[in-house]
Amino acid sequence: MGVWERDLETGVARWSAGVRRLLGLDDRDPVPPLQERMGWVHPDDRRRVADSHLRALEGEAADITFRVIPADGVLRTVRTHVFRGYFDRPRMVCGVVVDVTSSLESERANSATLSMF
Repeated sequence: MGVWERDLETGVARWSAGVRRLLGLDDRDPVPPLQERMGWVHPDDRRRVADSHLRALEGEAADITFRVIPADGVLRTVRTHVFRGYFDRPRMVCGVVVDVTSSLESERANSATLSMF
């Protein structure tokens, strides 16, 4: 699990060590540009993720589960909840991201087992 934030005025993004580990990056690696990060999103999920991102910029909280194939090449399923920070005017988006790969695999295995009965 990790947290991230992006300043809407400067475009600067910051990631916790947890986000970096989840995405296969070293703590010393800079946060890649948004376009590169979107390239890590599974092609079948990109439209939903982009739409969710735009809604968050408009002030709507977002909770989305999607697949990523980050720098380390390991397919993961992540769930993120995005918040938009308000001060005198919107200045940032931030969120929490959790690797749900193993829990989804367990659910699928349980469903397959139950369907045999």
